[in-house]
Amino acid sequence: ATKDNVVSLQMSPDLIGSPFYPNNEPVQYESQSRRWNPSRNGLVGGGFVESFAFGGGAPEDLSNGWVTTAAPMEPFSLSKAVGVSSAGVSSASTQ
Repeated sequence: ATKDNVVSLQMSPDLIGSPFYPNNEPVQYESQSRRWNPSRNGLVGGGFVESFAFGGGAPEDLSNGWVTTAAPMEPFSLSKAVGVSSAGVSSASTQ
């Protein structure tokens, strides 16, 4: 990640997402893998979804303000939120 493509992921019991587009434009990520090396370019951020829907399919029609999406294969759990946060390192010291 660089200063041009870092995105804030905000999590609460009700909502998960990123409220802003970085620099109001698409971002590009370069792969760090030696085996798989495509770059990805796209919009990241711009809203929230309810926590139970995070990780599900992308909405297809955004025209009327209400959308439906496919459910995620696995819910976004508290343990995942802790792992993504800066508190993830502290969980290793409690074991």
